[in-house]
This record gives sequence, structure tokens and C-alpha cells, in this order.
Amino acid sequence: MSKAVTYTVLDSGTVREGMARSVLEQIRKQGAKKNEEFEKMNVDAYADALIADAEYFISDKVMEKIKALDFPTKYERALAYLSAMPSSGVKILQERN
Repeated sequence: MSKAVTYTVLDSGTVREGMARSVLEQIRKQGAKKNEEFEKMNVDAYADALIADAEYFISDKVMEKIKALDFPTKYERALAYLSAMPSSGVKILQERN
């Protein structure tokens, strides 16, 4: 079993830290202040939506590379996709085991 990864993420000027699920929840909650759709979602639905919609926001070449990566959870995959979306304002700064 792989060790839990803790992320440090820059989210539109705010630094967020935690495991991927926690970071996504923090981002979702912040987004819910401006987006009613995010407010209605839980973190699981948010991760699923990011994964499902990623191909519309990420270039084909980048998407091809990210899809080939192995992620232990959907939350880590969703966070990687979100950070690869040019308009998201989310960048992964550090990953620690």
C-alpha cells in the first residue's frame, strides 16, 4: 500500500495543504461561494466532475500524458487534472510522502 501524499497547492493566491481529498474539498468550498453548482456537490461529486470534464479544458497532448499516469485515488487524479487546467488558478507546488 502506498503512503499518503500530502500536497501543498497554490489556489488563486491561497496556499492549501493536505491530502488530495482535503485540498479538493477546500477548493470546492471556496468555489461554492461563487458557484451554486459547486455548493450542491460533495467532494466525491466534485472530483468526478473534474475528471469527466478535464478533456474539455486540457490540451490533447497534456491530457494524453496525464491519463497515462497512475494515481492511487480519484482525488489525486482530479487534483492533477485541475492543476493542468490553464484557467483553474490551481498549481501543485509540492508533494510529500
